[in-house]
Amino acid sequence: MTNILASIIFIIFVLSTASQSSLSTSVYKNVEPSVVIVQANDSQNEPLAQGTGFFIDKTGDIITNFHIINGSNKINVTTVDGYTYKVKNILAKDISSDLACLSVDIPSQLVYPIKMSTTLPDIGEDILVIGYPEGPGELTQSMTRGIVSSIKTLNEYGEVIQIDAAVSPGASGSPLVNINSEAVGVTTFGYIKGQKQNFAVSYKQVSKLIHGISSAQGGKQISEWNLTPEENFYAIGIDLYRGGKYDEAVKAYDNAIELDPKQANLWNGKGIVLDNLGKYDEAVKAYDNAIELDPNYTNPWNGKGIVLDKLGKHDEAIKAYDKAIGLAPKVNENDNRNVVRGVDLANQGMYEQALDAFNRQINLVPGESDRWNIVWAWKAVALYKLGRYEEAREAIVHELQLNQFKENTVDSLINQIGLLGKSNQILSDADVQDFTNQMENNSNSPDTQAPDQTSDSCCVAFLQNHVQLPNCSYEVLNKCAQDAGLI
Repeated sequence: MTNILASIIFIIFVLSTASQSSLSTSVYKNVEPSVVIVQANDSQNEPLAQGTGFFIDKTGDIITNFHIINGSNKINVTTVDGYTYKVKNILAKDISSDLACLSVDIPSQLVYPIKMSTTLPDIGEDILVIGYPEGPGELTQSMTRGIVSSIKTLNEYGEVIQIDAAVSPGASGSPLVNINSEAVGVTTFGYIKGQKQNFAVSYKQVSKLIHGISSAQGGKQISEWNLTPEENFYAIGIDLYRGGKYDEAVKAYDNAIELDPKQANLWNGKGIVLDNLGKYDEAVKAYDNAIELDPNYTNPWNGKGIVLDKLGKHDEAIKAYDKAIGLAPKVNENDNRNVVRGVDLANQGMYEQALDAFNRQINLVPGESDRWNIVWAWKAVALYKLGRYEEAREAIVHELQLNQFKENTVDSLINQIGLLGKSNQILSDADVQDFTNQMENNSNSPDTQAPDQTSDSCCVAFLQNHVQLPNCSYEVLNKCAQDAGLI
């Protein structure tokens, strides 16, 4: 039986791989004519930078990375058929998110725009990066395939999608595409907090950029377009920060602030860098300056909360998080401020309020709480401290189900959660032991056992993910394979 099952899994794997390859080819053919080379030149018409971009509408507007065009005097784009067209105007820029929208002088019948997605991809979802990476010889379009590793909100970027697909120099500005041939983001070759990572700015940041464009203005001609001195220092500061050169980044922000001290985003950027330097008191002051200039600016409130936590001022951090959440109660389903706020509240012994914060995170996007499955562990800790042991056990089992493809058991999760509570000084050594005893006393009872899997869930996991879930019998899997026509 084992050999037969292994053969079935191998057949499924081969067929699945072939299907994925065919789908990727189809998506590539759909997107191929939409992707262009972006060539930026200086005042002497010498090459300055090169990257990738893609059409977003029939008028010839493209999206690319800001750092590609920064400082340029002439920009051209080359389409997949080898023809080159002039960029007429720069319509909009977002320095912090590294985005720019350009208007290309090209006949509309030669433009093939990519449709922007209106939803975030799921963790583990297949994605494609289609662009023009640098390399020896003539530039050619290429495709890399991967999955979404994580989705997070970063104070310095906004919402980003981390991917395992390669993003090489030159491919920066490529569309991150889902299996429906929709752009879910814009890839950036760069660094986050000094570490090389492959990621894309979310489609939401692109939408904000596009919606901010006034069609009446038509943008600025490149010859008229220049960063102000403070914007230039701001852009330099961002690049230095992302390269991990924090001391130099602070100097760049100081130069920008000296020129224009009334810009809240400059103080916020300085606060982020000071946080990374471990200068927490100075970071708080920078965030306070940003808040004073713009009390409705969410990022400095959130950054201030993070820094106050590091200073051990949890009660003040809670107030900062409350303000950030009040200003933007539902930034996105990957926002973790409710989790951090809940941990702070638990640290202060305010377990009911902590439980409320964890539940808010769980209900942020109904049905998608598994993106922050650690919240169920924290919920178990809060319920334990409130003496609600049955509910705590239910939370642990829920987290186990969210991690059903990993080698985990109720007992191992109990141990991990106990250590988690101890590391954040919410559970004492005695609490950890009592927590373990209370949870394990009923870990083998029917209500805390992993539930029997339905034949449908067994088949989905087996045929699509090549995984045998717990309590999925050989007979059920054999019937799955028969129904699918594999045996």
